[in-house]
Amino acid sequence: MKLLLLLVSLSALTRAEMLAGAARRVITPDLGKQSPVYMAGFGPRRATAIHDDLSARCLAIQPGKTPLVICGVDSIGLFWDDVDRIRQAVRAKHNADVVVAALHDHQAPDTMGLWGPNQATSGINDDYNRFVVEQTAAAALEAIANLRPATIVLAKTHPPELDTFIHDDRPPDVHDAELIVLAVTGTDGKPIATLINWANHPETLGSRNTQITADYPAAIYKRLEERRGGLAVFLNGAIGGMQSPMGAKLGDIPDNSFAKAERIGERVADIAA
Repeated sequence: MKLLLLLVSLSALTRAEMLAGAARRVITPDLGKQSPVYMAGFGPRRATAIHDDLSARCLAIQPGKTPLVICGVDSIGLFWDDVDRIRQAVRAKHNADVVVAALHDHQAPDTMGLWGPNQATSGINDDYNRFVVEQTAAAALEAIANLRPATIVLAKTHPPELDTFIHDDRPPDVHDAELIVLAVTGTDGKPIATLINWANHPETLGSRNTQITADYPAAIYKRLEERRGGLAVFLNGAIGGMQSPMGAKLGDIPDNSFAKAERIGERVADIAA
């Protein structure tokens, strides 16, 4: 976020025209063609269904000659070689800087090889990893193609409600629930994107869920796009060990439930809006 602040400051100082564009691509696995799909984040789990689509969401910002593309990917994580493939695919067509941030989604496919059928076997499906790389690069290139004159507003807030969505199960119980928001609007008044930076593991569904989902960010995307228009992009913050919704109690809403994930995502989106 410091880089974004710097970009906005430089744009204001130089009075350069700010350009921005956004795009998304679906990266949901095909449970038929790419089977078995092992899920990341806990013990061995094979995906049995798709609850909601996973996606790669990219925001391009250009305050000068070179665009910066920031992509939030609904994934447990991507190694450097996959990120480098994304960057090379973009740079083959545009001189652009690309940041790829996986959300650390514990309900997405294993893209790091740590959660296969047993400890000695990788859970990576090479076809799926290749698909994620291709789709993320395509979203980044489309975001660049969509660049148009824009204005940017930065905001931050920390109402007490945000702390109720996070539980730290490893002492000392310390977390930072501040919400940082970047609102990007075209000079025609039409929203381009809203980027949220917030620190909390996307693991609300716990270790028994076998449905592919973006977890609470899925509700952030839906609600924020309904309220503000444009594309919603989510970047996780410092989730460390362990900023998690799993131990957070939300009244009578059951733990490890889609209702809980939806509640967290919707309220974070409402507060951001």
